[in-house]
Amino acid sequence: MYPTTPWNYALASPDEITFAEQPIGPLPFSPEGAPVAATAHGRRVPAWQMDNGSAGALPPGPVASDEPLETLTLIPYGCTSLRIAEFPVLESNA
Repeated sequence: MYPTTPWNYALASPDEITFAEQPIGPLPFSPEGAPVAATAHGRRVPAWQMDNGSAGALPPGPVASDEPLETLTLIPYGCTSLRIAEFPVLESNA
C-alpha cells in the first residue's frame, strides 16, 4: 500500500494547531469516524522521500520549504491505513 496524496509536509507554528472533536460514531477507527481532527498549516518538503516503502528519515528541523502554505487536516494514527507519526517543523520565516 502506497500513498496516493502528498504526505511529506513540515508543519508551520505548532502553537497554531487547532483541534475539533465530534461524537464517537459506530466506526471510530475509520477516517470518516475519527473522533478528533487537528487543523494545521504546512508546506511540502520535496526532499523528504520514501525509503524502502516507508517515509524516509525525518529531516532535521527546522526545515526550509518554498512550497505553498497549505491547510492540513490530521486525524489520529489509528484511523488511517497509511500512517505518519511525526512531522518536521518549518523554519519560522518559511
